[in-house]
Amino acid sequence: NRLNSSLAMATDVAQPDQNGEAAGNSKDESIEDLKEKGNVAFKRAALLRRTTAGKQYLSEAKSYYIQAIQKLGLARADAANLDLTCALHSNLAAVYLQEVPPRWTEAKAAADIALTIDPQHVKARFRRAQALLQDNRAGLPEQVLREALCDLETVKKLEPANKQVREEVNRVIGRIQRLECKRIVPSSKEILQKHVATSLLERGGDCLESFGYVWGQSETLVHVFVPACGVRMSKHREVECEIQSRKLTVKLFGTDGQTLMEIDSILHKPVQPDESSWQLEEGGLVLHIELAKNKFEDEHWERVWQGHPCTMAPTAKEQKELQKVAQAACRADAEEEKPRIDEEKLKRWKEALPGIDVQWGDTSIESIRQGFCDDNLAAKG
Repeated sequence: NRLNSSLAMATDVAQPDQNGEAAGNSKDESIEDLKEKGNVAFKRAALLRRTTAGKQYLSEAKSYYIQAIQKLGLARADAANLDLTCALHSNLAAVYLQEVPPRWTEAKAAADIALTIDPQHVKARFRRAQALLQDNRAGLPEQVLREALCDLETVKKLEPANKQVREEVNRVIGRIQRLECKRIVPSSKEILQKHVATSLLERGGDCLESFGYVWGQSETLVHVFVPACGVRMSKHREVECEIQSRKLTVKLFGTDGQTLMEIDSILHKPVQPDESSWQLEEGGLVLHIELAKNKFEDEHWERVWQGHPCTMAPTAKEQKELQKVAQAACRADAEEEKPRIDEEKLKRWKEALPGIDVQWGDTSIESIRQGFCDDNLAAKG
C-alpha cells in the first residue's frame, strides 16, 4: 500500500542524528502533537537562525518530526495519515535546508517522499527545487537546473501571486539561457578569426575548406588548429588525437557518435612525439595541436600531412632575409625624406641673428625676413 511504501522510503531519511536524539519522551504524545511541537521549534529556529539557541531549536524540530514519522509507521493507513506523512516529510526537508551546512541530499530525499504522496504539494515542490539549486551554487549541471525549474513552474501555476517563486523562476531561466548560449557554436571561420592568433599561423596555410584545419609554424613547432564542427569538443567524447613520430591521427565526433572530421595520415616530416602535445582551447571550440619538429630535419615544413596543399610561405631563413631587405628599404626612404640643408644660407642667417638659435626649416625665419623687408620699405617712404 501507498502509505507503507512511503514510510519504508522514509526510513533512511528520518533517522535522528547522533547529536539530535529525541526531544523528551514521545510515548504518550500523538502524531499531531509531535508535528505541532516540531513546527513551534522550527519557527523559533528561524527567528534565532545561526545562533546556538537557533541550532538547538532546529535539532528539536527535526527530532519531533522524525518521531511523528516513526509513529505513523505503526498507524492505520488512511487518507488522514497519508496527508500527515506528506506534510511531515515536507517539514523535514525544510529542516535539512536550514541546517549549517545545508544537507541538500537529505532535503531532496524528504521532499521526494512527500511528492510521491501528493505531487501538487506546493511547499514540498519548492523545497525540492531549493535542494536541487543548493543556494544557487554556480556550476550546477543544466539537467539539475531544468529539474528545479520544473518544480518551480509547477509552484508558480499553483500560486501565481507568489513573488518569491516568480523571481526564482526567472533566475533559473536566466541561468539555463546562459548555458544554452555557451553551447552555440559559431562557424569555423568565426572561431578561427576570433580565437587563433595570426602570429601562430605564420608560414602555414589554410586547409579549412578542404580538410577542416589551418596551420602555421615557428622554427621549432608546427601549430595545427581544428575548429569545432557544430558542437563543442570534449576530450572524453568528441575528440581523438594520436601523435606518432611519422603519423598524426585526428578525429572529431558528434554527440551521436557520428564522425564529423577525420584525418589519419603520414606527416610531411617526422616529429618528436614526447615533446608534442594537444589541448582543447576556448571551451572546446578549438583543438590546438603542437608538433615538435625533429632537430635533424630541415626546419621548414611545406605542409602538415603528405598529399595536403603546399604552403607558398618562405622558409625561416628566407623570411629573415626579406625582413632585412624591407628594413633597409625603409631606412633608405627615411634618408630621402630628410630636407637638404643649405649650409651657406644657414650660416648667413645665424650671423644676421646673433643670440638666436636658428635651425634649418624654421618657418619663423621667413616671417623675420618679411619684417625686415617691411621696415626697409617704410624707411624709404
